[in-house]
Amino acid sequence: MTGRPTWRRLGAAAVGLAGLAGSIACSASMVLAAAGVAATAAGAGGAMARMAPGSAGSGPLTNLLSLLAQAGPAILIGSILAMLLSLALRRRAAVPLALLAGVILFWGMYGQARLPIMFAAIAVGILVLAAAFVWAHGSWVRRPHDQRHPMK
Repeated sequence: MTGRPTWRRLGAAAVGLAGLAGSIACSASMVLAAAGVAATAAGAGGAMARMAPGSAGSGPLTNLLSLLAQAGPAILIGSILAMLLSLALRRRAAVPLALLAGVILFWGMYGQARLPIMFAAIAVGILVLAAAFVWAHGSWVRRPHDQRHPMK
């Protein structure tokens, strides 16, 4: 092994980054809707359904946030599955940690109605997903003690 990332590693990392980005996008739409940035409560459940609709006019940001809110549960589940696949390819021990983070995220955003709990669940879930990703994919960085052929 030359120490360079292989295509499998790059593919696993890309899938993991896509999963993390999807989770962050869903979380951000929920936080922005709770802050009253856009009227995204239509068609969403949990804490989102209790937020005040009509807080902003229509526009590209409002349309994007509305789409994320309506398709949020499916996007979040797909994102968590992508993250789990990525972790399973690199470090299987990180899979249960990411699964727990995904359950926390989903429950916090769609399974309960209190905003402080939603914000805490989002913070914990995203941090744990990011930590699992770094744990599984952080071996790309070559450290001096990892070099098989030190520079002369």
